[in-house]
Parts: sequence; C-alpha cells; structure tokens
Amino acid sequence: KLIAGCLIKGTEGVKLSKDLKIVSDYYFEKTKANALSNRKLCKLIDEKKIDKLVLCGFDESACVSATAKSAILEHFKVNIIKNSVGTINEKKSKKLRVHLKNSGVKYI
Repeated sequence: KLIAGCLIKGTEGVKLSKDLKIVSDYYFEKTKANALSNRKLCKLIDEKKIDKLVLCGFDESACVSATAKSAILEHFKVNIIKNSVGTINEKKSKKLRVHLKNSGVKYI
C-alpha cells in the first residue's frame, strides 16, 4: 500500500528512471504539491513564453491535480498523460478527472 510522503528526498523512490529520456539540463525539485509553486520553474516558463503544460506524475489525486488546477488558473493549456500518472486514491482521482476535464484539461 502506498502512503503519502513516500517520495522523500534522498530515497530510492525519487530517483529518475533509467528509461527516462532526458532532453535538457533543466531540473527543478518540487517541495509542494503544486509544481508551479517553484519560482525558478515559473521564471523559466515566463522566459520561454510557454503556454502549454504536459503533466505526468506519481499521484493524480494530489500533486498532478494541484499543478493542473494552478496551471488552469494561470491560463495555461494543460494536458495530462493518462498512462503516465499514478494515484494513491482512485475514487478521489475519478472525481478530480471530471473537474479537470470540465476546466479544459485534456487527457492524452
């Protein structure tokens, strides 16, 4: 059973997968559920004039949805890669999916 807080800095669970294709030198640690709370990430997004975010992540019922909600409020186009998100709470994720889709989030 998965528990909240299992992605703790310095543990095996936070290491990047060897199958992950790294396409840039940008790397941003996330310390809050909403990835857009990272000022350095937001600065890069502004500098690059990015208007669309594609999200994946460990827990759709927490971090992924928190970031998606924030991105919608900031007027980003948001896509979530449906086979690249997990969840700790499937019931909550199903409700959030409906809300996010109604807010303009696309699941791809």
